[in-house]
Amino acid sequence: MSKSIWIAAAVAAVMTSASFAVTPSSRDTDNLDFGLLEGDLSGWHLAVYGAGATRNLEAKSGTIVEKELTRFNVVLGYDIARWITVYGLAGVADLSEDTDWSSDEEDDSSTIWGVGLWANLIQSEQLPLMETITSYRLTSGLEYSFADFDEGAWSQVDGFLTFGLMNELRSSTRIFPEMIGVFAGPAFSYVDAEGYDSDSDNMFGLTVGLDMIFNRNVYAVGGADLFDDDDVVYGMAGLRF
Repeated sequence: MSKSIWIAAAVAAVMTSASFAVTPSSRDTDNLDFGLLEGDLSGWHLAVYGAGATRNLEAKSGTIVEKELTRFNVVLGYDIARWITVYGLAGVADLSEDTDWSSDEEDDSSTIWGVGLWANLIQSEQLPLMETITSYRLTSGLEYSFADFDEGAWSQVDGFLTFGLMNELRSSTRIFPEMIGVFAGPAFSYVDAEGYDSDSDNMFGLTVGLDMIFNRNVYAVGGADLFDDDDVVYGMAGLRF
């Protein structure tokens, strides 16, 4: 998966970098109960997430090997407090080596599962700006995922801290989506792969992305995580209920 927070469906978010951490997404700016900060603490979030990434890993011999990793999964989250959501994920992942001589080999596929959480650390009040209602927020996230490929076990720890701006055009009901936001911030990704060491040059990077809120319950988010050599592009669509 790419960004991202702790938001899941129409609020999920969620996150990602070669990290695949679910990236941030939120719902509306009616008040300080923004995004996952619902007055009702029984909020569930359901989302589908996909990402494609390159990962540079150091083999035990000291050489750097570039791997291509793709991932598709379902995310189910639950608000345990007004500012934090926990989630679980399950899906499939494909791993291949990005070299000419191995291009004809079949992908190494595996189921993938994981757990994580999103947190909304700071949320501003509404900031009137012309016809747009603007709010800013500081969000963070942490995720652990695991896959058991034929080549060996692959586990990952991903995290992020993002600053985001949300803009809503309330004067025009024809605007679609109803709200658009941008976010950016540092990302962390550590891979523990059997037979490899995580490349220390690609553990810290930058995540950037775009949130699109279509109504109170439906959202989409897309973005990218950029590292020294690694990169990831990700997307998510979710539902809050």
